[in-house]
Amino acid sequence: MVIEMVLPVQGEACHNRRNNTVNARSRPPYAAILLLGLCAITVYSYLRGQNDTPEWAGKIYYVIDYSDGLIRRGLIGQLFMLVYTRAQTAQIWAMALAMHRAVCFAVMGGILVWFWSVIWTNRRFAPGRLALIYLLFAAAQFYPTLAATNTYLDAYVFALVVAAFAAAAYGRLVLAFACGFIAPFIHDISVVLWLSLIIVMVWRAFLPGTPRPVSGRIAACLVCMAPFIGQAVVASFESHAALMHQLAIAPLPPAILDLMRREQLGHSILGDFAVMRGMYAANPARAIISIIAFSLPSAGMIALARPALDRRAMAALALAALAPLAVLILEFDLSRFTVSTQFTAMLAILFIAATPPAASAATPISTTRREKLFALPAVALLLLMPLVYGYFDTTLIRHNEVLDRTPVLGPALQEIYHLF
Repeated sequence: MVIEMVLPVQGEACHNRRNNTVNARSRPPYAAILLLGLCAITVYSYLRGQNDTPEWAGKIYYVIDYSDGLIRRGLIGQLFMLVYTRAQTAQIWAMALAMHRAVCFAVMGGILVWFWSVIWTNRRFAPGRLALIYLLFAAAQFYPTLAATNTYLDAYVFALVVAAFAAAAYGRLVLAFACGFIAPFIHDISVVLWLSLIIVMVWRAFLPGTPRPVSGRIAACLVCMAPFIGQAVVASFESHAALMHQLAIAPLPPAILDLMRREQLGHSILGDFAVMRGMYAANPARAIISIIAFSLPSAGMIALARPALDRRAMAALALAALAPLAVLILEFDLSRFTVSTQFTAMLAILFIAATPPAASAATPISTTRREKLFALPAVALLLLMPLVYGYFDTTLIRHNEVLDRTPVLGPALQEIYHLF
């Protein structure tokens, strides 16, 4: 059934591959230098948040498994327990750090490769405009935050979401469905991130001239429902008794295990909502200001994309970018989830760029001088900022000792720190 829907998309993909061969010859001579510069900025941005000490709040996810039954967020621990025993904590934490770093670089590499594959060939965004959008994304707080949360499960979910966006963009719906189904077994935040993919898939489905066979509609609906199906399986078959036993035998301090039991693994949706209602009531101004501040790079990316999009595409991009904010009715890591809007904005833009416009579409609009005067200083300022990790009641600023000791850059960073 899926073949009927995939074939037109694959045909377009083949057409794009032929265009890639032609356009590769017409790339400007500075293309290689641009790519190296973007890679350097991406890695530098990640290093701003690099943390070589395992975060205590994520350690639990590597020492729980399914030996007593299905439990929430247990898939990564299950894989680790196939290789290690709970007594090998030093080896587990070392491998957790190494795996997290590898998955982060897979996320960064996947986004950069996708960006590079469409920057010269897409017919919606001029290369300069798409490059500025990527620079804003790479310079913002998403990558430093991803690096800092080094034992959290976010990186694994982000990697699956990147794969799902790219797979859906090019008609690989089976792969997109598999990513969506697996993700809730790692972390339930995947359900919220998936809303962004649903939005751009619905936008594409109603483009003029898009084939709409019944089998294709069914396949697309299954992709949209994938994480909800996975989450339903977890919710239906998870065992509270198994979770309590896993927490009891986990090689972590009792205080941390009690916190995990109350606030992470043993919580309920209604309980989370009640907690968050109290946090908003206690810190309303701080919550609003922080959400706006951490979402500004996403707004800048949307603003740069606006001249290249029609109203429907613009609405889809804005909704897809802001969809992760929905999790803030249940989760209290304010900046950690707000910076995800930068991630979903970038993926939505790449998805839209990979979708060919109508044959009569106008030539992509190049960036104006005003847009460059806005974007380039913003990128420079974002790159000079340290990692800022915000909660509802406090904000943490993490210094990077390697960058702080760098000549010229170190003193400049110290001045930036004083602003916070």
